[in-house]
Amino acid sequence: MAVFDGHIGEEASEMASKLLLDYFYVHALFNTSELMEQYEWLPVTEDEITHLEILKEALLRTICDIDFKFSQEAFEKRIFSGSTATVALLVDGKILIVNVGDSKALLCTKKIQSGQGNLTASLSATELTEDHSPGRDDERARIEAVGGIVATLWGKPWVNAELPMS
Repeated sequence: MAVFDGHIGEEASEMASKLLLDYFYVHALFNTSELMEQYEWLPVTEDEITHLEILKEALLRTICDIDFKFSQEAFEKRIFSGSTATVALLVDGKILIVNVGDSKALLCTKKIQSGQGNLTASLSATELTEDHSPGRDDERARIEAVGGIVATLWGKPWVNAELPMS
C-alpha cells in the first residue's frame, strides 16, 4: 500500500505512484541476486539473508530512484511540485514502513474484553512513522550539510524559509 500526497501540484505524486511497483520489483530482484552472488560459496541460513532485509533495501533504493528521476524531470520541465510518501508492505506477518515528509502511518487495534456478561471495546493507535521535520536535530544537520538553512517562522522551523517539512 502506498499513499503519495502531492504539494504544489500532482506531478511528483503521480510519477511516484506510476513508478513504485516497477522500481521496487527491479530492486528486489537485484538485491536478491546480489546477495546470492555474495554468499555463493558459503552455507547460508535463512536468518542471514532475510526477505525483510532484501525488501527493506529495495524500498529505500526505490524511493531514492523515484526522487532522483522526478528531480531530473522537474528541473528540465521547470515543474515546482513535490510529494510526501508513506509505503507499507506486509511481509511474513511483519509490516515494513517507509515514509518521506509528514505523511503518517498508524497501526490501529481494537481490543474486546468481556466481564460480568458485558462486552467492552477499546481502540488504540500506535504511530509507526516519524515526520521529517526541520526541527529534528538529524534533519537540521542533513539540511545544513547540503547547503540549506532552517529558519524559524511563526514559531515553527522551515526549510529555506519555504517548507515546514524536510
